[in-house]
Amino acid sequence: MIVGGCQTGFDGGGSYATILVRAMNDIEDLPEGYAEAVGEGCLLVDYCGELTLLETDQSLTFGRSAELDIDDNAFLHRRLGRFEHRDGRWWLVNTGSRIELEMFDRETKASARLTSGTSQMLPGENVLVHFVAGSTRYELLVNGPPIVRHEPAEPSDTVGLHLIPWTHEQRLLMTVLAESLLRNPHQPLQLPTNDDAQTRLGWSKTKFNRKLDNLCERLTNLGVRGLDKGVGGRNNDRRRILAEVAVERGILTESDLVALSEHEADPADTA
Repeated sequence: MIVGGCQTGFDGGGSYATILVRAMNDIEDLPEGYAEAVGEGCLLVDYCGELTLLETDQSLTFGRSAELDIDDNAFLHRRLGRFEHRDGRWWLVNTGSRIELEMFDRETKASARLTSGTSQMLPGENVLVHFVAGSTRYELLVNGPPIVRHEPAEPSDTVGLHLIPWTHEQRLLMTVLAESLLRNPHQPLQLPTNDDAQTRLGWSKTKFNRKLDNLCERLTNLGVRGLDKGVGGRNNDRRRILAEVAVERGILTESDLVALSEHEADPADTA
């Protein structure tokens, strides 16, 4: 596989390179046959003009010395990540030892972080992957086949909530509420108080309540029952229901516990 001719630029003192995994809305310009393959479930990687089409029984590693050679940057892992297909979806796996990958859905603005050894489904058809090696910042523009999204007009308890992208702060909120279930799934939920949750997140009371309201409203629109504010704008059970749904429906994984610990160590926003 040829991967030459990539240009680099500079941004804030660090250089950057780009890998493009072709999106469905970009397929009009593809050579004959590629668009149909992507529509049938394949993943198309466009790196500096060189196209690599992945069938669902194939995977692709990327890094300093991988199937897709990114750069000879000594700070970059030999094999930092891998695209693979399982359970009917395309996944990104962080195979490095210390570099974090971050996925950002360019349509929904949701984001997710992948620490070493973790994996996550591509949250959309148009995803940006960031990682930094030394002073160099890399961006992978990742896209694949269409993802069927559920419309909130017909609420249903069968909506695949684990397939829906959630923002980083939404995941943090769910994790701090559901932490005991994630760590001890066979034990009853130990729900933190609002004050404890706010303190761990480093959020003000106003921000915490706003984020909780928005998250509960989104899940309600997706068919989850019991998260409305109730009579007088109060619902003492919704935090418990939210935590149980997040774990039982597969929204949260062990990697979210790592993300929560990292946030507590260095909270980016306490407003």
